[in-house]
Amino acid sequence: MQPDRSLTHLLTIGSRDRLGMVMETLPAIQASGGALEALHLSRWGDASENQLKVTGLRPYQARLLCNRLAALLGVDRATIEHQITSPSPL
Repeated sequence: MQPDRSLTHLLTIGSRDRLGMVMETLPAIQASGGALEALHLSRWGDASENQLKVTGLRPYQARLLCNRLAALLGVDRATIEHQITSPSPL
């Protein structure tokens, strides 16, 4: 990747236990070597959809993290989107 670009990963996790999911996810991100850049929690009735923007991981590490989170109790689904960004021109 070019030095002026950055790689981030958008994890989307659907679960019924929002607080429990966050409590399990934060240590998993740290253990994988990544860093949480942003967190967005949304409630849909009795379920929630949580989006986490993670940095500091290679794509395969992000996929492993997604698989690990998908296996957590109470998680209905987990997806990963890799995003390459470049600085905006001035």
